[in-house]
Amino acid sequence: MDSDTKKLIRAVVRRVHPDLFTAHPFERQRNSDSLKALNSYVEQVARGITPRSTNVEFWVKDGEHLTRIDALLPSTGSLGPLFYAFSLITEEELKAGTGRDDVADTNFLEWLRDTVFEAVKIAEQHESLKLRIRESRANIEYKYQLASLQVGSEFAVGPLEQQRQIEALRVLDAVLATLISEEGASFAGLNFHVYHPDTCPLGAFGMHNNEDHYGLGAGHLMRSHVADDGCLHVVADRLGLREALKTMDLERARVLTKVTMFWLKRVRDLSPVLRELLGVQNVWCDTRTEQNSQNFVLWAGYILEQREEVARAVGSRQFTFSLLVHSDASSPMVDWSQSSSILQVSRPAAQGAAMPATPALPV
Repeated sequence: MDSDTKKLIRAVVRRVHPDLFTAHPFERQRNSDSLKALNSYVEQVARGITPRSTNVEFWVKDGEHLTRIDALLPSTGSLGPLFYAFSLITEEELKAGTGRDDVADTNFLEWLRDTVFEAVKIAEQHESLKLRIRESRANIEYKYQLASLQVGSEFAVGPLEQQRQIEALRVLDAVLATLISEEGASFAGLNFHVYHPDTCPLGAFGMHNNEDHYGLGAGHLMRSHVADDGCLHVVADRLGLREALKTMDLERARVLTKVTMFWLKRVRDLSPVLRELLGVQNVWCDTRTEQNSQNFVLWAGYILEQREEVARAVGSRQFTFSLLVHSDASSPMVDWSQSSSILQVSRPAAQGAAMPATPALPV
């Protein structure tokens, strides 16, 4: 078979491999499904069966942006439209039949199976492990009546890290069970974030430079501790986790958690009110820190104090975008792109800073 066709297929697979989209589960699944559809399409042709016209939807990365690429594989059994959609061949080459003759080659089918199978298998393994992690988290939350439980980084980049997350959850489960049965401890209502010892983040420490200026540095591995929002950040070390939990001030953690949950509840209460007032699809903010939640609530209060003025400005209009409120002082007050469905609004985080005038919503 023509080696150029193999090169073209490799070029497609390299750009859409599910492993590249770990942080984008929707696009990852789309690529995995389309690779399966591509494999099925070629198999029909190789068996002498007239294939159904098949639309494949792939996502590719263009720097930090994601771009969707669609291709309609025709019933004539040609991969030309796929190569053309990825700008791998010209329109003249497409019309000349590039990507058509090799599809019926059984050797090509076997090669494509080997090429696509590994990519699809890795994606399916990732989804299977992700489900195990989700079920394990839910089981531990329910068993010990935790307010929430997070594990590792926000996105696991591969099966190895996912396996570590599963192991971290297993260790946490065993240690909590032991402390409850032997020490009479209670962890109800607390938030946990557990890390595997091999993937826990670096801890921060204070330092002075040569000019005696104070700052923060990072170098040693994080130790189990109670964060300012009351969350228990713990390292799932079989030898050290039990002692770390026994020495933590759980009452302080509960008080801080109550304060954090108060601000989270205010965010949840105010978001739908703002959505209705502003006529947008949704109103969001980053609630990973208590400070962000407080900033959003203060911003929302300012908007609601001017409810009548805002209502007159918006009128009966309904907008198709959502509002993202953040505290990044380096960003413009209003950040809007015609190609985006999200309008970003900056709320100054500095205490005592004057609130800006209500931003005008784009029409």
